[in-house]
Amino acid sequence: MSDLRGIPDKRDDNIMSTWLASGLSSMRKKMGRFDSLPGMRKIFGKTKKSLNLEETDTVPLCGKNTVNSMTYSRKTSPDHRNHRRTGANSSALWLECAKRGLISEPLIKSAIEQLSIDPYDIECAQFVEGRIRSMDVQDILHPDPFRRTNPTHPNSVAGPISLGKVSHSNTCWGIHPAALTEHCFFGGRTGSGKTTIIKTIINQLLKFPETKITIQDRKQDFVKFSLDNGLPYLLPDDYPDFTCVPPDGVSARIWSNILGEIIATQLETRIAGQILITETLHNAISDNDNLTLVHFASRLITRAEESRGSTRDSLLRVGYQLRALSSILGNASSSTVRSNWQALNKHSWALSLVGLSVSHQNFCIAVNFAKELLYRICNNLHSRSLRRLIVIDEASPIFPRTGTKKTALLLDYFQMARSFGIGVIFASQSMNLADEIFANTAIKVGVGGFGHGADYEAYGSAVGLNRAQRDFMRTIGQPGSAIVKDIRYPHPFSVQIDRPPE
Repeated sequence: MSDLRGIPDKRDDNIMSTWLASGLSSMRKKMGRFDSLPGMRKIFGKTKKSLNLEETDTVPLCGKNTVNSMTYSRKTSPDHRNHRRTGANSSALWLECAKRGLISEPLIKSAIEQLSIDPYDIECAQFVEGRIRSMDVQDILHPDPFRRTNPTHPNSVAGPISLGKVSHSNTCWGIHPAALTEHCFFGGRTGSGKTTIIKTIINQLLKFPETKITIQDRKQDFVKFSLDNGLPYLLPDDYPDFTCVPPDGVSARIWSNILGEIIATQLETRIAGQILITETLHNAISDNDNLTLVHFASRLITRAEESRGSTRDSLLRVGYQLRALSSILGNASSSTVRSNWQALNKHSWALSLVGLSVSHQNFCIAVNFAKELLYRICNNLHSRSLRRLIVIDEASPIFPRTGTKKTALLLDYFQMARSFGIGVIFASQSMNLADEIFANTAIKVGVGGFGHGADYEAYGSAVGLNRAQRDFMRTIGQPGSAIVKDIRYPHPFSVQIDRPPE
């Protein structure tokens, strides 16, 4: 008999039973009484690499009187090398054999006979037979590369915020509110179920009164959900213009430096322009504790007209952009803007960004994020528990893969946020996000598939999927089917997401 790495050149009558028996015998010598299923898979995996089934030529399986037959050819397939490179395992062999009715009683009995198992050793014979049958049935029912690595212990990925069921087991996937301070990423095409899973999280977080929620809604996906759950939903013209007002405990100098950098980066101004913006902003805040955006825009335009060259043009452009934004935002009186922000900060709320340009949307998200974090930093509000969850819908425009200088400040804040009880959920249709997002998110979820092939590869690299898992992920396009990487578990796993109650 030839070794397991190839098909014998001579078409032996007992080829399959001998082949199977040889594999079991080798494993028996190495691992005792067949107590290692990975060992069995390893042995059978060697046969699959050299086997390519064809529709021609049949060979008897279990002796001269056996009607079962198997078709084969030896390394004749043009894609044989590619077949080996993709790391094909025993699953395809057993599946093909099962489809053709080749895993049969005569085959199993013949293999056991060739092993010379003691006929009175019923336990050993039953063990071998059970292993063969279980591999056959499982691979037919669940040709899913995540099946063998999915968590099965009920407490391995459980949590009080229940999100779904792990595929091929009764294990629930859930997270603890404190884990959200490690941040989450949800990626998937339009209609994949990203918003559904975020709503599920928020709906259950509302049971924890110490946690407040801020939703930055670019597409008004959370209007009905917010109103049904009692969250204030602010349209742009309802939003108090407290952009220039420092949070309580934050000095005018610190806030003018931060806001000046946000204005310069989000509205694309040169470094020289940033310095003048910061200086003008500090002077304006010093003159007026409740400075509004429209007043600051007017002062910036006046300062720009006194400048020359490219700096003048840059400042004028920023001044008019801020004036345009102030005309969209609510015209709250200057005496109430500080109290408005403090009151809003004590509750959960959502802000609609529909009607604003992308740069204005990014500007509002950045200002709100910076205000919340600086308020907690300057008042020394450290916390290991989740105190504020910020949901950023469609995060790719504000954290693009390219242009790290533009997002450097926010990425630094994002990494600091967890120490102050702030968690961030990033949702995106594409994987075109800064690498720091994936490096600093403890939970990553690809749900319902992506719109571009490159996104599958990027997500696979971010969570450590092998080739078979990446190929399988391309086939799960139905909403709610997700591939999850949770920091608590060493392997990515597949999940079916629960729908929130209507």
